[in-house]
Amino acid sequence: MLLELAVEGGGLYAFIPDATMVGTVFVNTAANCLAAAARDVQLLIEQLDVEEISNVAECLVSAHPNAGLPNEFGEYDMEGPEMAEHIKEWAESGLVNIVGGCCGSTPDHIRDIANVVAGVAPREIVKLEPKMRLSGLEPFVH
Repeated sequence: MLLELAVEGGGLYAFIPDATMVGTVFVNTAANCLAAAARDVQLLIEQLDVEEISNVAECLVSAHPNAGLPNEFGEYDMEGPEMAEHIKEWAESGLVNIVGGCCGSTPDHIRDIANVVAGVAPREIVKLEPKMRLSGLEPFVH
């Protein structure tokens, strides 16, 4: 999994992969080398990870989780309403700016997500104090 960064409309856009990393380490890695490997143990971003990333990302946060874990046939069993409820929590908590789906998502999933986030205000971008921010097993901010 890779982090995607792009300059759009005068701002920086970061795509968070559907697998998770420790949030601050992820953002520090992105800021320093523009690409990061993600843990492949979990395929859904947990709200705690989204929250940690949201607290340290000085850019738009975009989350696109899988529709659950693949079953023994490689198919995804999470239905759109269930997936949308997870993303709704992130949106209502002010953690994300852009949402969508990844593996296993169908147009119905995306429609359900769009319906639950309609009218929810996007995340406000944080402004952090300038510091040296390095990554490793743990974040190092000095």
